[in-house]
Amino acid sequence: MPSLTAPLPTFQDGQIIYLPYEATRLYAETIQIIPSRQLCWARPLALIQLPDQPDEIDVNLYKPLILHDLRQSSDLLLPLSLFHIALDLDAIPVITN
Repeated sequence: MPSLTAPLPTFQDGQIIYLPYEATRLYAETIQIIPSRQLCWARPLALIQLPDQPDEIDVNLYKPLILHDLRQSSDLLLPLSLFHIALDLDAIPVITN
């Protein structure tokens, strides 16, 4: 019987990923991937609010609103399926603040 779940993205240690929820994103750095349990050990970086109209914003002028700097918070151990790989243009403003 074929699997009904979509294949999970391939994450690497030290990669910037995000967890979306409504108009916010939790950006984190992967510490370790546990493929046998489908888990990701991640270190939170920041919680940001997305713009209302992301399609109309020039990426070169856009700086996300950082709601919380989470670099001193506790690490997370969450299912891989919750995370997405962050593009360089998304992650640079987050990690440079």
